[in-house]
Amino acid sequence: MANRDVGIIFMGTSEYAIPVLRRLVEADYDIRLVVTQPNRPQGRKRRLLPPPVRQIADEMGLPVYQPEKIRRETCYEILETRHPDLIVTASYGQILRQKHLDIPKRGILNVHASLLPEFRGAAPIQHAVLDGRAVTGVTIMKTDIGIDTGPILSQATCRIEADDTAGTLEAKLASLGADLLIDTLPGYLAGTIQPRAQDPQRATYAPRITVEDGRIDWSQPADCIARRVRAMNPWPCTYTTCHGQRLKIYSAEAEENGGTEALPGTIVNVVNGRGIQVQTGCGVLLVRELQPACRKRMPGDNLVRGRFAETGNVLGSTPESEPLTCLE
Repeated sequence: MANRDVGIIFMGTSEYAIPVLRRLVEADYDIRLVVTQPNRPQGRKRRLLPPPVRQIADEMGLPVYQPEKIRRETCYEILETRHPDLIVTASYGQILRQKHLDIPKRGILNVHASLLPEFRGAAPIQHAVLDGRAVTGVTIMKTDIGIDTGPILSQATCRIEADDTAGTLEAKLASLGADLLIDTLPGYLAGTIQPRAQDPQRATYAPRITVEDGRIDWSQPADCIARRVRAMNPWPCTYTTCHGQRLKIYSAEAEENGGTEALPGTIVNVVNGRGIQVQTGCGVLLVRELQPACRKRMPGDNLVRGRFAETGNVLGSTPESEPLTCLE
């Protein structure tokens, strides 16, 4: 069967899904419909903007469908009218039901950003970084009614570098997953690749990330906080408070030298050209890049040089006050 003879409905929303869609189009599969989330308010001005997949689909001239809830009866009817051989999902964001699974002749394949059965769930990339893993990967699985519990078709590994953020790791896994899908599809469609069941005893979970997950607990060890900074970049970004205003932290690393007897969260030193040192529950964290409320991102040491704070201040020691009206 030629690729062009395989009708596919693609379901994806975030940046992670874009390389998968691009590779399917480049491989000449028949993309009969792209399903993605509705446009959402974004940014400080809360402008209604389309998700990344919608923008790319429009550029490629593909038909797009953006249901608020994929479980509505009209959604099933619309998907059925496309008569897909296969549905491919990648970071779509809504849970599919058995009625969805029954629509395509060859089932639904998902490009999941972990080595299943580890990190099942909505945020496998962030949790792999939070957990301090050295290696993660991608899995092509056949979707069933569970949450990432379906049988595995293929997997590929990816090293997590010391400076990887969730954003940089997502880009690497997206490209890896797209290539793996294209390599896997011919064998799956020909029946030469047989799905293998996951081992439920090895399963771990990666629940959805919230804004609250970005809050820094300075009583934790410096290396744990550094991993959280990387895992929450670019969203929701780690944060603390400085004089009652939110202070975002984009880049930080645990220092090898020991800490001080200062309270966790205390700015203990300014390192010219590198950042500020903050005492944690165990060790010192070097904060390289941050952003005070209503200001642009800046090097960490500029927090003190710009007189937003001074050595001895304790970050996170005061509750967040009413947000400022930003003029920039």
